[in-house]
Amino acid sequence: MTDIIDTKTNDEGTKRYALTLDTYPTMPDGDYFGDIYGMDRGHLVHQSDGYKPADFDYRDLNRAWSHFGDWDLVARYARMFFDVAAVHTVDTLHATTLIEVVSTAAATEWGNANANLTEWEAWAEGDVYMIVPEVLVTWTSDHGATVQTWEQDPEEFVLGGLYGSKWADETLAEMTF
Repeated sequence: MTDIIDTKTNDEGTKRYALTLDTYPTMPDGDYFGDIYGMDRGHLVHQSDGYKPADFDYRDLNRAWSHFGDWDLVARYARMFFDVAAVHTVDTLHATTLIEVVSTAAATEWGNANANLTEWEAWAEGDVYMIVPEVLVTWTSDHGATVQTWEQDPEEFVLGGLYGSKWADETLAEMTF
């Protein structure tokens, strides 16, 4: 297990929840306004389905990026020639650019075309956490010494995929024994 960031312990001191980094997080899963893409060696890679414009093909976006090399121009191109209301981009700490393409239909249905890339940005930056339930175990060493250690509770599930430290902290605070 990775280093413990924070804990919440029961009144008896026999159980706790340990907040740690999720070292193998899955990609975010959920409803997004648009399709999510990432950049890999200068080309778009499809990450997640959203409300995609009917006549839109990500290869058109790849061609526009190759031609213009500027996301503002690519967004303008997509709005002019496809049913696209917005193209949102976020640059992460690891030089990964995340792109969300929002269709006009989705923007109309949801009332806006604001980016919903918070979870994806956290995932790309390694800002994903898990809460590990642990129990205090007492045992006797080979030398007769009594030792206490925290070990993962096999009767409870690990809660992973908490994208962003704020959500992780709030979730830990809400955990009950």
